[in-house]
Amino acid sequence: MVEGLNRELLIILLIAHVLGDFYFQPQALSDKKKDSYSHVMLHSLIYAAPILLLFMFKLDWAVLWVGLIYIFAHYAIDTLKYWIETEKNTTWVFVFDQVLHGLSLFVLSVIFKTLVVYPTLISLLGSLGITFSILIKAILLMLIVLKPANITYKSIFSNFKPVSGEESELKTGAVIGNLERLLVLFLLIAGQYTAIGLVIAGKSIARYKKIADEKDFAEYYLIGTFYSILAVLVPFLILW
Repeated sequence: MVEGLNRELLIILLIAHVLGDFYFQPQALSDKKKDSYSHVMLHSLIYAAPILLLFMFKLDWAVLWVGLIYIFAHYAIDTLKYWIETEKNTTWVFVFDQVLHGLSLFVLSVIFKTLVVYPTLISLLGSLGITFSILIKAILLMLIVLKPANITYKSIFSNFKPVSGEESELKTGAVIGNLERLLVLFLLIAGQYTAIGLVIAGKSIARYKKIADEKDFAEYYLIGTFYSILAVLVPFLILW
């Protein structure tokens, strides 16, 4: 990662962002935000909840400023998204929105590069032989490869999906994708790189007949498989 920034603060802010923007935001609320500014404000209030993680073990003016800037920046970016998003530009606006959120958190980690957020917790974990930075990296990676990865995939690649497919099949595919990415992540952390091929092979065997018989499904399957690998590998290489 880049020098001159507070890595641990950045990771904690990213954890709070992923929780607030994905896990604490139901699809119904996300849909209503496109047409109702009151729901943008409601989401911003809910989004602020995970930042309370910052205040659990340390409370001072620096932490308070981080929290306030974090909340205001998200509200401002979501307001911008509300004004520019239309049915035709949803995909690129989603990507642009997440990039802006990431940049705002990066800037915060540079401005407050000397802030030690959890000194008490770091000492406690250290006495137990647990490295704080590795723990929060693992938590962030596990959060990223589940719901955010699914939502990002749907936002970018939904146009490539074959017309066929029932609701139950979509849910099954999402569960398989989650398990696949978690397995790949655990294997990467454990350094068992060659075993990743077995995960991909097992998934392919289960879908072999449909892959062989339906060209559109086979192409969509390949897109999903390559995306799942990248969705784990890229964050892992950046964070780990």
